Amino acid sequence: MLRPFGERFTTHLVVRPPGLPPATTMAQPAAAHADAIRATFSRPVNVLGLSTGGSLALQLAADHPELVSRPPP
Repeated sequence: MLRPFGERFTTHLVVRPPGLPPATTMAQPAAAHADAIRATFSRPVNVLGLSTGGSLALQLAADHPELVSRPPP
């Protein structure tokens, strides 16, 4: 399913860490992903989330919009 993206983009698969406490909010892993993006990339990145990852991608974009690439208007 993701192969076509790999033909055009460098892709990174990111999964949630194991053992998250039940009270974990979407904002917490979104902040961890934001830290990783800042440490790894010098510009905004394209983000794709599937299933719960879609909610996480939305949280990342809402809380850290400077890190998420957007198409020109």
